[in-house]
Amino acid sequence: MDIKESFKQINLVNLAMIVMQFALLMVSVFLVEIKGVLSESQELNEVFFYFIPIFSLICIVISKQVYKIFIKQNKKEDISLDQRLSKYKTAVIVRLALLEAPTITALVAYLLLGHYIYLGVAVLMLAFFTMSRVTRQGIINDCNLSFDEQNQLA
Repeated sequence: MDIKESFKQINLVNLAMIVMQFALLMVSVFLVEIKGVLSESQELNEVFFYFIPIFSLICIVISKQVYKIFIKQNKKEDISLDQRLSKYKTAVIVRLALLEAPTITALVAYLLLGHYIYLGVAVLMLAFFTMSRVTRQGIINDCNLSFDEQNQLA
């Protein structure tokens, strides 16, 4: 597999996930502003008020740790470039999925209850998700690319 093509695929997946989260955010705001909230439950609000931030922090920490474990294993093994890129893509997708989950959960809470705190958490998680995108230097470092392999990426 071509390194440049893998880089494009990873970035395409990342972009698609960002666009879908942003679209859900926009639809959620539209629905809450036009139709109103789906629930006025104070008990549900109390649960989400504590659950959403804790869940978000846990997902951030787990995503970083799982990613580091994948990359560490990938660097230890003496495997072909295709295998390294495949494992790298898996690591990135798992990391992104773990970062996407709190955004969607916060948006569901916002849809249900209409409290802007949940919308704020979703926006913060979306920003964090966007900052976690794959860079050329990241793929070079995380996949232990040789000089020749690095030139293929350029």
